[in-house]
Amino acid sequence: VKCFNQIWLAIEVIVPILLFAIVALIRTEDFNEYHTTCHYASKAFVSAGLAPFLNGWLCFFTNKCSISPITGDEQRMLGEGVDRSLIIDGLRAFSDQLAVIGEDPEG
Repeated sequence: VKCFNQIWLAIEVIVPILLFAIVALIRTEDFNEYHTTCHYASKAFVSAGLAPFLNGWLCFFTNKCSISPITGDEQRMLGEGVDRSLIIDGLRAFSDQLAVIGEDPEG
């Protein structure tokens, strides 16, 4: 057997054995990470409307973890019970002004 064939044979034998050993070592490790229960604020999808969608993304942009539920998602009231952002309050006030203007366009 030529020298090149012996080297190739050694590579073909050693590489699968090394891969099997690596997999066996990984399988013996415990990679579980235990965390406390974490609750995130519920966010509305676009299909719920533009205002609830923007409210969810602007008010809960940081997506912080809480020990207890912080929103009324169990009552199907998305974003209730938390402080509103200044942007959402401004948009709501602007919408109210447009509604007043729309009621009496003449005066």
